[in-house]
Amino acid sequence: ALLPDRVEIAVEGELQKGMLSVDQLVASGKVTAQDSKWFRNKLELTVAHLERGRPIPAVEQLQYVVDRLDALVLAGSLPAADAAPLRALVRRVIDSLSP
Repeated sequence: ALLPDRVEIAVEGELQKGMLSVDQLVASGKVTAQDSKWFRNKLELTVAHLERGRPIPAVEQLQYVVDRLDALVLAGSLPAADAAPLRALVRRVIDSLSP
């Protein structure tokens, strides 16, 4: 089932903010260009799944983002305070897509 237009538009807007957040993290040297590419790929895959009416794989992609952020924080590569805004945004989108 396709998402209602208003939900899809809101979610895609949030995901665009997520991509900007990733860009800011790489610009400030908080994540590598490789990590940035990985995060952007997952966010773009999420949008593609949503456009095809597949919220479950979209949520899976977003969970990968949360897991990667958590792993970077645990490894000491990314300060928790820097990961928090993107993590919160992604969790909000996951919550909005979950039944």
